[in-house]
Amino acid sequence: MFPTLFEVDINGYPFGIHPYGLFILLAFCSAFLIAHFRSLKVGIHPDPLAVSYVAAAVGRMSGGKLLFAFAVAPMETLADPMSLGSGAGFAVCGGIVGGTIGVAATAHHIGIPKWKLADLAAPAVIIGMSIGRLGCFFAGCCHGAIAHVGADPVGLIPE
Repeated sequence: MFPTLFEVDINGYPFGIHPYGLFILLAFCSAFLIAHFRSLKVGIHPDPLAVSYVAAAVGRMSGGKLLFAFAVAPMETLADPMSLGSGAGFAVCGGIVGGTIGVAATAHHIGIPKWKLADLAAPAVIIGMSIGRLGCFFAGCCHGAIAHVGADPVGLIPE
Protein backbone atom coordinates (compact mmCIF):
# COMPACT_ATOMS: atom_id res chain seq x y z
CA MET A 1 0.00 0.00 0.00
CA PHE A 2 1.26 3.42 -0.94
CA PRO A 3 -0.98 6.15 0.53
CA THR A 4 1.37 8.87 -0.81
CA LEU A 5 3.57 8.43 -3.87
CA PHE A 6 5.65 11.53 -3.18
CA GLU A 7 5.38 14.85 -1.41
CA VAL A 8 6.97 18.20 -2.16
CA ASP A 9 7.05 21.41 -0.17
CA ILE A 10 5.69 24.42 -2.05
CA ASN A 11 6.23 27.68 -0.16
CA GLY A 12 5.86 25.98 3.19
CA TYR A 13 2.78 23.95 2.22
CA PRO A 14 3.15 20.19 1.71
CA PHE A 15 1.74 18.96 -1.60
CA GLY A 16 1.41 15.22 -2.07
CA ILE A 17 0.53 13.02 -5.02
CA HIS A 18 -1.67 10.17 -3.83
CA PRO A 19 -2.31 7.01 -5.85
CA TYR A 20 -6.07 7.10 -5.24
CA GLY A 21 -6.47 10.51 -6.86
CA LEU A 22 -4.04 9.64 -9.63
CA PHE A 23 -5.90 6.45 -10.53
CA ILE A 24 -9.28 8.20 -10.36
CA LEU A 25 -7.96 10.77 -12.83
CA LEU A 26 -6.65 7.98 -15.07
CA ALA A 27 -10.01 6.20 -14.78
CA PHE A 28 -11.95 9.28 -15.88
CA CYS A 29 -9.56 9.98 -18.76
CA SER A 30 -9.58 6.40 -20.03
CA ALA A 31 -13.37 6.09 -19.79
CA PHE A 32 -13.87 9.37 -21.64
CA LEU A 33 -11.38 8.40 -24.35
CA ILE A 34 -13.01 5.00 -24.84
CA ALA A 35 -16.45 6.60 -25.11
CA HIS A 36 -15.17 9.30 -27.43
CA PHE A 37 -13.44 6.92 -29.85
CA ARG A 38 -16.35 4.41 -29.86
CA SER A 39 -19.06 7.02 -30.33
CA LEU A 40 -19.14 6.96 -34.14
CA LYS A 41 -19.43 3.15 -34.13
CA VAL A 42 -22.51 3.44 -31.95
CA GLY A 43 -24.00 6.23 -34.04
CA ILE A 44 -23.45 9.27 -31.82
CA HIS A 45 -21.37 12.25 -32.90
CA PRO A 46 -18.55 12.75 -30.34
CA ASP A 47 -18.79 16.55 -30.07
CA PRO A 48 -21.91 16.80 -27.84
CA LEU A 49 -20.47 14.13 -25.53
CA ALA A 50 -18.05 16.59 -23.91
CA VAL A 51 -20.86 17.98 -21.75
CA SER A 52 -21.81 14.49 -20.63
CA TYR A 53 -18.19 13.83 -19.59
CA VAL A 54 -18.36 16.76 -17.19
CA ALA A 55 -21.77 15.57 -15.95
CA ALA A 56 -20.35 12.07 -15.41
CA ALA A 57 -17.41 13.38 -13.39
CA VAL A 58 -19.49 15.74 -11.25
CA GLY A 59 -22.23 13.13 -10.74
CA ARG A 60 -19.72 10.43 -9.85
CA MET A 61 -17.91 12.53 -7.30
CA SER A 62 -21.13 13.90 -5.78
CA GLY A 63 -22.90 10.54 -5.66
CA GLY A 64 -19.87 8.75 -4.23
CA LYS A 65 -19.42 11.38 -1.53
CA LEU A 66 -23.11 11.51 -0.57
CA LEU A 67 -23.49 7.74 -0.30
CA PHE A 68 -20.36 7.50 1.82
CA ALA A 69 -21.46 10.39 4.02
CA PHE A 70 -24.93 9.07 4.75
CA ALA A 71 -24.39 5.29 4.63
CA VAL A 72 -20.94 4.88 6.17
CA ALA A 73 -20.42 7.96 8.33
CA PRO A 74 -23.82 9.57 9.00
CA MET A 75 -23.05 10.76 12.54
CA GLU A 76 -19.75 12.33 11.51
CA THR A 77 -21.47 14.06 8.57
CA LEU A 78 -24.28 15.43 10.75
CA ALA A 79 -21.77 16.59 13.38
CA ASP A 80 -19.56 18.26 10.75
CA PRO A 81 -21.37 18.97 7.45
CA MET A 82 -18.22 20.63 6.10
CA SER A 83 -16.67 17.15 5.95
CA LEU A 84 -18.57 16.69 2.68
CA GLY A 85 -15.96 18.98 1.12
CA SER A 86 -13.02 16.83 2.19
CA GLY A 87 -11.14 14.67 -0.27
CA ALA A 88 -11.63 11.48 1.72
CA GLY A 89 -14.52 9.05 1.72
CA PHE A 90 -16.21 7.94 -1.50
CA ALA A 91 -18.51 4.98 -2.20
CA VAL A 92 -18.27 3.15 -5.51
CA CYS A 93 -22.00 2.42 -5.85
CA GLY A 94 -22.90 6.03 -5.15
CA GLY A 95 -20.46 7.10 -7.84
CA ILE A 96 -22.08 4.82 -10.39
CA VAL A 97 -25.57 6.04 -9.53
CA GLY A 98 -24.51 9.71 -9.43
CA GLY A 99 -22.66 9.46 -12.72
CA THR A 100 -25.60 7.69 -14.35
CA ILE A 101 -28.03 10.36 -13.17
CA GLY A 102 -25.74 13.14 -14.38
CA VAL A 103 -25.22 11.61 -17.82
CA ALA A 104 -28.90 10.67 -18.21
CA ALA A 105 -30.03 14.20 -17.40
CA THR A 106 -27.48 15.69 -19.76
CA ALA A 107 -28.34 13.22 -22.56
CA HIS A 108 -32.03 14.02 -22.20
CA HIS A 109 -31.31 17.75 -22.37
CA ILE A 110 -29.01 17.41 -25.40
CA GLY A 111 -31.20 14.85 -27.16
CA ILE A 112 -28.82 11.88 -27.29
CA PRO A 113 -30.69 8.55 -27.65
CA LYS A 114 -30.69 6.72 -24.30
CA TRP A 115 -30.00 3.20 -25.52
CA LYS A 116 -27.22 4.24 -27.87
CA LEU A 117 -25.65 6.12 -24.98
CA ALA A 118 -25.97 3.03 -22.77
CA ASP A 119 -24.21 0.95 -25.45
CA LEU A 120 -21.49 3.57 -25.59
CA ALA A 121 -21.08 3.98 -21.83
CA ALA A 122 -21.05 0.34 -20.67
CA PRO A 123 -17.47 -0.58 -21.67
CA ALA A 124 -16.16 2.84 -20.67
CA VAL A 125 -17.70 2.54 -17.19
CA ILE A 126 -16.27 -0.95 -16.66
CA ILE A 127 -12.75 0.08 -17.70
CA GLY A 128 -12.98 3.24 -15.60
CA MET A 129 -14.17 1.29 -12.57
CA SER A 130 -11.36 -1.24 -12.87
CA ILE A 131 -8.71 1.47 -13.06
CA GLY A 132 -10.29 3.32 -10.14
CA ARG A 133 -10.25 0.16 -8.05
CA LEU A 134 -6.48 -0.05 -8.58
CA GLY A 135 -6.31 3.29 -6.80
CA CYS A 136 -8.29 1.79 -3.92
CA PHE A 137 -5.84 -1.10 -3.76
CA PHE A 138 -2.77 1.15 -3.66
CA ALA A 139 -4.34 3.46 -1.09
CA GLY A 140 -5.40 0.50 1.08
CA CYS A 141 -8.89 1.87 1.65
CA CYS A 142 -11.25 -0.81 0.32
CA HIS A 143 -9.69 -4.10 1.22
CA GLY A 144 -10.63 -4.63 4.83
CA ALA A 145 -9.04 -3.79 8.11
CA ILE A 146 -7.18 -5.69 10.78
CA ALA A 147 -9.54 -7.60 13.07
CA HIS A 148 -8.55 -7.18 16.70
CA VAL A 149 -9.69 -10.49 18.15
CA GLY A 150 -8.22 -12.93 20.64
CA ALA A 151 -6.64 -16.28 19.93
CA ASP A 152 -10.08 -17.93 19.82
CA PRO A 153 -12.32 -15.65 17.72
CA VAL A 154 -15.30 -18.05 17.55
CA GLY A 155 -15.25 -19.37 21.12
CA LEU A 156 -14.41 -23.01 20.45
CA ILE A 157 -11.71 -23.38 23.09
CA PRO A 158 -13.15 -23.93 26.59
CA GLU A 159 -11.73 -21.74 29.33
